[in-house]
Amino acid sequence: MAQAGRATTLFAVAAASDKVVWAVGANNTIVHTSDGGGTWVQQSVPTTVPPNTMFRDVAAASTLSAWVVGNDGVILRTVDGGQTWVRQNTPATQEPRAVSISGDDVWIVGRAGMILHFDGLNWTSYTGVTTQHLNDVAATQFSGIWIVGNNGALLLYDGVRWYQPSTDETDDLDNVSVVGTNRGIEVWVTGSWRDPKVLGFSCR
Repeated sequence: MAQAGRATTLFAVAAASDKVVWAVGANNTIVHTSDGGGTWVQQSVPTTVPPNTMFRDVAAASTLSAWVVGNDGVILRTVDGGQTWVRQNTPATQEPRAVSISGDDVWIVGRAGMILHFDGLNWTSYTGVTTQHLNDVAATQFSGIWIVGNNGALLLYDGVRWYQPSTDETDDLDNVSVVGTNRGIEVWVTGSWRDPKVLGFSCR
């Protein structure tokens, strides 16, 4: 994508519907379409966001509500379709890398084991779960919160306790997706292996 005469790298995309989509990337870039990609509009960010901030991830709760996370601890929220983005006052102590939404719950993970949860009213910071850099999070309504990170880190939160399912993987895990099946759930993970591969397993 071009921005003011220069190319801009985009890192993440979130669709709220078949028409409404956000994409985010380098240089404070948040772009939005309301017509299924026919036209894209760059949206303004708060002046409190440092110049050239890299936005790493975006999650859409609806066509009006979305969240963006980026470098320097930046966490943004909109409730009006992106006409106004507001920087959030959070307990973030590290760089956030990923965000996921399930219902009213927002989960954000980042460097040095940072795990944040917003329930619609209050923030909770989970400390001491891991010290690994965390790269992605998948929040589900009925199958828990799944998180992956460096050195094979795989975490599950069931609403009460944190678990670390064993995978025998020691490479960095970058992405996670969870789907329900008639056998329970399937968790799919990609990582920075020398040869591309996908790790998948089932849970009952």
